[in-house]
Amino acid sequence: MTHRVLIHRPGSLGDTVVALPCLRLIRRRFPDSEIRVLTNAPVADSAPPLFAVLDGSGLVHSYLEYPIELRSLPLLWRLARDIRRWRPDLLVYLARRETKLQVWRDAAFFRACGIRDVVGLALTRDRIQNRPLADGTFEREAERLVRNMAALGTVDLTDSASWDLGLTEADRALPRRLIAEQVGANPFIVLGVGTKQPTNDWGVANWRALIEQLCQIYPHRLVFVGAEADGELSQMIARGLGDRCVNVCGLLKVRESAALIAAASLFVGGDSGPMHLAAAVGTPVVALYGSQNTALFRPAGEGHTLLQAPLPCTDCVAPDQCVPSDSYRNFCVRRLGVDEVFAAVHAQLSRVGSRSG
Repeated sequence: MTHRVLIHRPGSLGDTVVALPCLRLIRRRFPDSEIRVLTNAPVADSAPPLFAVLDGSGLVHSYLEYPIELRSLPLLWRLARDIRRWRPDLLVYLARRETKLQVWRDAAFFRACGIRDVVGLALTRDRIQNRPLADGTFEREAERLVRNMAALGTVDLTDSASWDLGLTEADRALPRRLIAEQVGANPFIVLGVGTKQPTNDWGVANWRALIEQLCQIYPHRLVFVGAEADGELSQMIARGLGDRCVNVCGLLKVRESAALIAAASLFVGGDSGPMHLAAAVGTPVVALYGSQNTALFRPAGEGHTLLQAPLPCTDCVAPDQCVPSDSYRNFCVRRLGVDEVFAAVHAQLSRVGSRSG
């Protein structure tokens, strides 16, 4: 009988949501086992760590954390020592790697930690890469992860229960109060304008032009969510619009943000963690993409609108390595025009009406 399960899942908010179906499968497969997650520190100050998403979900019990760049031998030794002391019976490997050498390196490390039973190791190119589909796109990253975990069972990614965050009344209390005090009975749209990658920055002028159009035509309040670092940007975009805009950046924890987004008519933002939260809680999404591959990390569910301007570097696999040039505003996500984004928002609102979660 498996008593201790260690899950290796690096990443932050969006990466955690993408792995939710796998985490739910593991919890179902080992209901009586103690489950820990081995994860890295956030990739940026504004990127919430994995445990900010999972705490209170009932999916895992505790966490082991290591630095983003684990190059120090003493740190590596201490991490291995902590894993050996816990003595996991099973490792579930949910890391995304680019090469087989990286996977073999990880496998050797966990072997040295005394773990013999492993599920999900991507030791072949087919397991590392996302499979091409007949329509010219690729399978979602969530599909690749589930495929690699076939030994534990199957997952229906079309079932909303697979993406359930397990939000509690404690998660909903503060969002409910903020909605009552600052939004009232009005329908509202959630905006996520922050980004940790320059290639996803749509720009203050574009966002401002969009919300001015929305305020002229729709009765919806516009609620800005994100980390504390996104608050100043959101304030700049909303300046002068009074109570039509509500800025809650930095006021809510990750799961509280999810509860607030669940009550919104629509989410509009870049390819980001809040976008994945919106999809997980069933709120329709209008997502603005730069050059990165929209197929691999598209939001869960159907009915979302993904916008991406045609670019020579479309399907970029390393947007974090893109260096903006003097002509940057002509590339990536800023190729998307305000009218194009407004039309997508208008179409979604026409479909969902004044949806209130």
